[in-house]
Amino acid sequence: MPYTPEQAKAYREANKERRADYHRQWRARNKETLFAQKKAWRDANKEHVTAKIKAWSEKNPSKWREYTSARKALQLRATPAWANLEAVAEVYTQAAFLTDVLGEPHHVDHIVPLCSKLVCGLHNQFNLQVLPAKENQEKSNRFWPDMP
Repeated sequence: MPYTPEQAKAYREANKERRADYHRQWRARNKETLFAQKKAWRDANKEHVTAKIKAWSEKNPSKWREYTSARKALQLRATPAWANLEAVAEVYTQAAFLTDVLGEPHHVDHIVPLCSKLVCGLHNQFNLQVLPAKENQEKSNRFWPDMP
């Protein structure tokens, strides 16, 4: 005989820790599946995601400034003294040009990410490439050439 809604609720309340532990373990075993599901949802609901990010950044301007400042500081720390900043600026100009000409957003991507769990790349002309925005966002900081 199936549980009544009241019995199911009582069971959930009585076994909160056990259920939380089970779900934690399940998520750990199914990271790739969850990532794929979340990505598919974000791709199908881009306007919603963009609106949520914009609303959050407007509601939390100090946290948004903190986030962008941390990103800029990371980039500054990752810029070696020998980097050719004119060549770096040229890559960003190329990305803007491609965005204007093709009508599709293009990003400047760090081939080896500035910060990931395994490696931290440099911000210089040799570690930059121009990619379509969608491709760069899919890549995130998870993949790079000769990744271990």
